[in-house]
Amino acid sequence: MKGFAKVLAAVLPALVVHAEDEATAKPPCALGFCMGQPIDAEPDGNTVGVSYRVVEHAAFNGGVEVHWTRATGVCEVRGYQTIAPRHRTDMGTAHKREFDRLTDLVSMNHGAPDHKVDRLYAESAPHQYRGWLDSLRRGDRALMNFWEADLRDGVDSVVVEATFDGVVVRYQFDNSDACRKAGRRLYADDF
Repeated sequence: MKGFAKVLAAVLPALVVHAEDEATAKPPCALGFCMGQPIDAEPDGNTVGVSYRVVEHAAFNGGVEVHWTRATGVCEVRGYQTIAPRHRTDMGTAHKREFDRLTDLVSMNHGAPDHKVDRLYAESAPHQYRGWLDSLRRGDRALMNFWEADLRDGVDSVVVEATFDGVVVRYQFDNSDACRKAGRRLYADDF
């Protein structure tokens, strides 16, 4: 019995510390915004009842778009790295460079992407000068990386995607579904 008491005495403080850590654990954050964080500012727009605001951010020249509802707080954050029109040539070299750079930055925290998509859809225009970017603009090409498994608690998914005018990094938190549902209810009230 004394051996059991010694083991219990050794394990019990660790359990208490772990319980305290969970109680004081911070919510997941991305790009300076945390899941559930209340936003007091007036929204710039509305996406089916989910408010959003674009704010300046040092890491993204196109700013960061924060999605929230009053009921759920912040549920999604999107960073926009725009590519200047003068750099939208040479088969998308600037796009690919920014896409790879942002993928590497996300990979430092979340590991290698779970899914990679780099494809040109059937029946799209053949490669030609600026064809890579034109196919992005027309929706004939997809270049994305997804992280969905083994993310930090509270982060639902991370996506890095090339668009015609830049690269988008999107973090969705676990409260995204609740956010959309609350937003739809709010939007329906307008009718």
